[in-house]
Amino acid sequence: MSSVESTAEQIQDMLGDLGGFTRVGENAFVARRGSAVVAIRLESDGEEDTVVHIEANVVEAAVLDAEILRQLLEFNHGSAWGSFGVSDDGTITVHHCLLGSTLSKEGLQHVVIEVARIADDWDDVIIEQAGGKTAIERLEELKQKPATTVTPTIEPAKAEEDA
Repeated sequence: MSSVESTAEQIQDMLGDLGGFTRVGENAFVARRGSAVVAIRLESDGEEDTVVHIEANVVEAAVLDAEILRQLLEFNHGSAWGSFGVSDDGTITVHHCLLGSTLSKEGLQHVVIEVARIADDWDDVIIEQAGGKTAIERLEELKQKPATTVTPTIEPAKAEEDA
C-alpha cells in the first residue's frame, strides 16, 4: 500500500467524529460546512510522504480589485490556519497543508474546522464588497442547469431512407 493510500485510510477513520464527509475517489473527501464546501485532497510529495491539502472555495466570480486582494494578503500574514489564494479562473480559495507522516486526528480535525470557519466567515465579507457567489450557491446553480442533449449532425445515408 502506498503512503497516499495508507494516509487516505487513516483520514477516513479520523473524520468519523466530524461527520458529513464523503469519500470521492481514492484520495479525496468533501463535506459541506455552512456555506462552504471543504475538500481534503491527498498527493504524494514525490518522496515517501503524503501532502494533505485541506481547502475550500470561498467565492467565485468576485471582482478582484486591489482592496480585496490587500485584505486577503493581510489575513494571510496573520493566519496560522490557512491562507487565501486565487485560482486561474478567479475563484478565491482558502488552503492549508499537513504532512501525512505527522498527521494526528486532533490536528486534522482542527484544521478542517478552521478552514471551514474561514471560508464561511469570509464569503459574506467578500461578496458584500466584491460580489460573486459562494461554493454552495454555485453548486445549486449547477444542479438546476438542464442536461444538454446532443443533436445528431450526421444525416442518414440516402439509401437507408429509401429502403
